[in-house]
Amino acid sequence: MAVEKIRLGDLLVQQKIISQEQLKVAVEEQKRTGLKLGRVLVHNGFASEEHIAPVLAKQLNIPFINLKQYIVDINVARKLPENLARRFRALVLEERGASTWSGWKIRRISLLTMKSCACYARMSI
Repeated sequence: MAVEKIRLGDLLVQQKIISQEQLKVAVEEQKRTGLKLGRVLVHNGFASEEHIAPVLAKQLNIPFINLKQYIVDINVARKLPENLARRFRALVLEERGASTWSGWKIRRISLLTMKSCACYARMSI
């Protein structure tokens, strides 16, 4: 069973972030300029990136993470080697406790990676 994808503009109208008229103007400009709809909406002052980002994440079926809610601890961030952080365009957000298993110390960390449309992944190291 295929899931119908709702267009970003329609989602923004449904959530009353923009009006139907603003969407119409933005779509016309998008066709004329070739810019992404979100860029057109922000450029015209119809919506902010802060309003568009969570809706775009919903459309893409990925969790949205507002980085303004995190204070990055440099000691935790260093747990991900720089070469891997650069390769995967990733950032360690937080560390959650530790446990021991067969002599291995396991730490739960929250990792944000931009590799796949800013998707959120959890990993243990």
